[in-house]
Amino acid sequence: MAIEIQYGNGVVVLPEKAVRVAQNAERSDLMVLLALLSNTSLCARYGQDGGAGAVAEAAGCSEDAVRAAISFWRGAGVISVCEECVQAQPHKQVSAVQAPEKQLPGAKAPGKDGAALLKKSDDLPKYTTAELGDLLEHRPDTAGLLTECQNLFGKLFSTHEINTVLGLTDYLGLECEYVLILVTHYCSYCKQLDKRPSVRGLEKLAISLYDREITDMDALQEELLRQEALQRTEGRLRSLFGIGARALTAKEKKAFSTWLHTYSFDMEMITQAFETAADATTDVNVAYVNSILDRWNAEGIRTPDAVRADKEARDAKKSGKGKAEQPEGSFDTDDFFAAAMRKSLGENYDKIMTDEN
Repeated sequence: MAIEIQYGNGVVVLPEKAVRVAQNAERSDLMVLLALLSNTSLCARYGQDGGAGAVAEAAGCSEDAVRAAISFWRGAGVISVCEECVQAQPHKQVSAVQAPEKQLPGAKAPGKDGAALLKKSDDLPKYTTAELGDLLEHRPDTAGLLTECQNLFGKLFSTHEINTVLGLTDYLGLECEYVLILVTHYCSYCKQLDKRPSVRGLEKLAISLYDREITDMDALQEELLRQEALQRTEGRLRSLFGIGARALTAKEKKAFSTWLHTYSFDMEMITQAFETAADATTDVNVAYVNSILDRWNAEGIRTPDAVRADKEARDAKKSGKGKAEQPEGSFDTDDFFAAAMRKSLGENYDKIMTDEN
């Protein structure tokens, strides 16, 4: 069984962005947009006497609701507003199969994975002061979100900061609950660092999550749990490797995240890997420990007992005990490990092997 769309003689083409943010729209917002799209003459009349009333009549709502809806869709980048009219995109009513695929407003060209990345936030649509007043008056959920955000930040937002927060819901299409949880997490993290939170910092965090397609509640909760686990253990990892208070390098961040989240090793196993490296060389570094944990993960070595058993087997093999004669062409795991170590450590390999022996 399949659904067939009965287009008939008239077709309304809905901008893709409208679909993305529809979850944050009121019924009156949706009705106003449909009225404008189905009768584009209403767009030209909006800036004239009686224009708002005509839209209100077509949408079945009040003129105040029309003004609030126009503010909402403008802020979401679905329509643009000029002095004389409201221009809905696209302007022409064309068959749905003829409608060109539109790029998300303010977005870069899609990457290899097809995900559109946002431009800097300064390019995002902004609300005027009057539009903010209309929108907050008719959208209690949005007004409530702003109140909670200001409480968490401990200050009253400027017009620019209000625009930024609304951009997260209206432009990125994030749910109010999503934004509130993100703000709570961000402010808590800043407090731990004894750093004052900024709306600009929140915006950068939200856009980075959006670019990684972390846009729903389940994905956000999973990501926050990952980040919290990394934050809890970061101090212990810094102490273990003698990193101090400097910022972590990109390679260190990636390695730590891989150990904790991809491989699911706990600190006991990471410490075991560090001690294994320390037994082999005095120059213990993140790359060396990473190569050990890579092997353990590949070979299913998940516990300290398994580490000890692996060490005993490798020591016995080196001393010749229990070493069976290998047939010609057989696979030597030591050769494999040496090749992997050489690839991981590069120029440091020969020095580390010399120290180890």
